[in-house]
Amino acid sequence: MKKIALIIGLEYFGEYKLDGCYNDALNIISEIKNLYQFNNNEIIFISDKHNSNHGSRSQIVNSLNYVVKEDFDFIFFYYAGHGGYTKDYSGDETNLHSTFIMNNNSCADSFFYTIENNNKLGRLYDDTIKEILTNLSSTSTFLGLIDCCHSGTMFDCDYIYFPNKVRNLKSKKINYLIDNCSDGYT
Repeated sequence: MKKIALIIGLEYFGEYKLDGCYNDALNIISEIKNLYQFNNNEIIFISDKHNSNHGSRSQIVNSLNYVVKEDFDFIFFYYAGHGGYTKDYSGDETNLHSTFIMNNNSCADSFFYTIENNNKLGRLYDDTIKEILTNLSSTSTFLGLIDCCHSGTMFDCDYIYFPNKVRNLKSKKINYLIDNCSDGYT
């Protein structure tokens, strides 16, 4: 099986500094080596821990494009860092217009922060990620994990899947989504 992992752990700098993302990424690498038998040469690791020039939008986009276009059987993607959301200007986020959805950022474009030249923050939007992922081969399996704020719509998935364990949680947000999805999609 031809496989690849793209692991990103950004901790930023100054007032934006996060602690733990680098170690979280290393822990994920350790886990995928055990679970999926990844070798070091099958892992692309992007971190700003030792080089503040790593983690730019272009570096991440180029890496995503590479893993998608090389026709891998299995692609594992992980991002840990800052995330955010902004108004959905493209109108692709949802056609549900309830107050609940609007107030809980489900009609927003998600993004994660990148590190650009001169210690500035950049953004990589979910629309860009989705555009790249549309080039995946139909035979590829993509497993993506996003560990940041506002990550729930990061891949712009067409469907929401809730395992039975989640259905029993006492969460207004989750219960609302479950109640408003047809059984064919939950």
